[in-house]
Amino acid sequence: MTTTSSLEALDRVTKSGHRHTNAEAVLRTLSAYDSHTAAELTRVLDLDVVEIRRRLYDLHLNSLVLQGDRRKCRVAKTSAIAWEITTEGRELVRRMA
Repeated sequence: MTTTSSLEALDRVTKSGHRHTNAEAVLRTLSAYDSHTAAELTRVLDLDVVEIRRRLYDLHLNSLVLQGDRRKCRVAKTSAIAWEITTEGRELVRRMA
């Protein structure tokens, strides 16, 4: 169930432009590196893991990233999904350059 505060936060991040900017940063990072877990992306990006997970979800819905294999995260030291950029995602990053 989505709470009112969650919807307000979504509206705020969308209106501010951070949703798009942060999704673009995540996509560009995955384009430059091999697969990364959300926690590993925090080491490269100045974003918290919750924001990264939200943007990965947005990118996934748009077929720009996909869930790769589950493996041990180099940051959290737990089993986690490693995210990978799709061909469509790479093409979009190339067009943004």
